[in-house]
Amino acid sequence: MKLDYTVHGGAIDQRMHRRAAGDLMAVVGTAQGRAVQCRLKDISLSGARMESGFLLEKESEIWLLFRVPHADAVEHVLAPARVVRLDQAVDDAITYGVRFSEIPERSRAVIDEYVAATSGAECVCHG
Repeated sequence: MKLDYTVHGGAIDQRMHRRAAGDLMAVVGTAQGRAVQCRLKDISLSGARMESGFLLEKESEIWLLFRVPHADAVEHVLAPARVVRLDQAVDDAITYGVRFSEIPERSRAVIDEYVAATSGAECVCHG
């Protein structure tokens, strides 16, 4: 897979997959049992850009629960992830880069179809 080295928000984008801009409501949970609302500002098969007022440490293990419009319904996706980037707070929201890990195949297909439908690209996930 090819890395896309375009500049995004003053940082180099190292995401391995095409992304879709959006504003999906989500819940982020921590290993300590905390769960708070957040927003996914973009999403790809490999990760997401997330905004939250909740402070997370870089490299912390988290999970994200979010709903993705899919066909004529909405699919729930539960994705384990790791915080890989932390950006300055703007309007009381901190922007995080998160990398997904071990997403079930069905959830990968749902995310892939959402990204394809939103960005006009072809699906890359087969399964």
